[in-house]
Amino acid sequence: MASSSLDPGLRLRINLGAWFGWVSMHPDWTSAFIVSLICTVNFSTAIAHQFCIDKRNAMVCSLLCFIWASVVIILYRPELLAILYAFGFYCLYLISTIKNAHAEFFRKLDIELTLIETQRELDSMARTDPLTGLANRRVYDTEMQRNFSQSKRHNTDFSLILLDLDHFKILNDTHGHAIGDLCIKAVARLLNDTCRRELDIVARIGGEEFAIILPDTSIDDAHKLAIQIHQRFQGLTIPEAREATATVTASMGVGSVAQTGAQDVNTLYELTDAAVYAAKQQGRNQIGIARLH
Repeated sequence: MASSSLDPGLRLRINLGAWFGWVSMHPDWTSAFIVSLICTVNFSTAIAHQFCIDKRNAMVCSLLCFIWASVVIILYRPELLAILYAFGFYCLYLISTIKNAHAEFFRKLDIELTLIETQRELDSMARTDPLTGLANRRVYDTEMQRNFSQSKRHNTDFSLILLDLDHFKILNDTHGHAIGDLCIKAVARLLNDTCRRELDIVARIGGEEFAIILPDTSIDDAHKLAIQIHQRFQGLTIPEAREATATVTASMGVGSVAQTGAQDVNTLYELTDAAVYAAKQQGRNQIGIARLH
């Protein structure tokens, strides 16, 4: 009953060692002894290399291949004492091999995990704006094309909000680029907090220009979101600057495929960007709606 609960692999190694020990008890079985010796050496070597992850079990299993034959030689076959010494040296070799293979396996594993993590970080850097953590221009271009094509394919609406900070160059020149960076970060947090749907994509596509991709969203719903953003901007300041010029506002443009009739991504962007320009022309800190194409 006890043996039936053993791991099948361990039971196989015990049986192999027992078989080798049994063969060793017969002085006239020279050929069988040689064959079993070769098989045992090869099998124990394979264990040392193939199962080095579990160092302790690999050592135990390798030694089990020789233990019974060693007992037989000590008790019944003293003329094979030289072979027993060879067993001892070979077992030391196996232990050393298992230790080295174990260390090498985990060294390579560490390198592989480091490479995977590095690749993950590089992929993230390639898709993320380093200052704000938002999606970058590369992601924006890819997602715009994908969502636009999906909108056409499924005959659903698709909206875009473009946002450009007002007088950002003056803020930068007056307070310095460090304050300008704080402003950009604050705007990024505001947009992330306002756009709560997982499928919406907030991206920084220029120095002070942001875009919000809104799949399956009508112009009315996109306009409502733009109003929410506009309202939240009214309380947005940069405390570090401590001057009125550090108050941050933005001009926005809202466009949709259905509203503009745009037949490609570039047209939708250009019409929505024109709405941003119109908002600035009308005094800034406003929302413009893209016109029919």
